[in-house]
Amino acid sequence: MRQTLLAILLLTATTASADPALQGVWEIASTSYDDEAVTLREPRQIKIFTSEE
Repeated sequence: MRQTLLAILLLTATTASADPALQGVWEIASTSYDDEAVTLREPRQIKIFTSEE
């Protein structure tokens, strides 16, 4: 019963506050410049895609 309530709470929290302009979020795993690997800074960088310009 407790797990069911937690699952419903999590589902409601993630869908109720969803931004309709948000298309997706990618975490940048690796990058390179001139064919050389570049060390990523912490915290990990993300790229957010929205439908707004």
